[in-house]
Amino acid sequence: MIELKNVKFYYQKNNIVFSNLNYTFEKGNIYFLTGENGVGKTTIAKLILGILNPISGSIDKKDINQTGYLPDFNGLYPQLTVLENIKYRMALYNQNYQEHKDMVESALRQYKIYKYLNTDVSSLSLGTQKKVAILCVAMIPCELLILDEPTGGLDKSSRLEALKMVMELRNENRIVLCITHDQDLLRSGKGIILSMKDENIYEI
Repeated sequence: MIELKNVKFYYQKNNIVFSNLNYTFEKGNIYFLTGENGVGKTTIAKLILGILNPISGSIDKKDINQTGYLPDFNGLYPQLTVLENIKYRMALYNQNYQEHKDMVESALRQYKIYKYLNTDVSSLSLGTQKKVAILCVAMIPCELLILDEPTGGLDKSSRLEALKMVMELRNENRIVLCITHDQDLLRSGKGIILSMKDENIYEI
């Protein structure tokens, strides 16, 4: 569980992003956070991740030991192959690739990425890069996943493939927070939709 209690944050004193933000994220749910540009969606993610600290208030992360983060620019190393990116991400979380090789290869085949295993990420289409990025996050055994625009910039077909992958990230021991404007995600009916407005989070 993650509890935001009376969180206040600003970059400049005359430009307050949140004055009194409260919300509780529960395990077992996937949350879709939407809202106009500049309202603070990515700021919420950075506060939860600990990249930013609130001016006042608190962010209590109960039973959250590991966190995975997918930034809107994918977070992949373009000069590395798909396999090298996966191995690197797993190593960051003390995961031994050889011990999980069968699981990784099964996922690669499921999402039609296996044929790109030894291809540099820079040579892949944006849609395939997004799928690789989501897969890298999926391999992490963590209680919190934050995805910033995981379907951004994709065509309809690629968005639907990425949507399926995002949905399959949810499990009973995990919180998935997805920042998105994607109407396919928001209309999926498989998550809790949150709207960021007037310095607050509203369920819609």
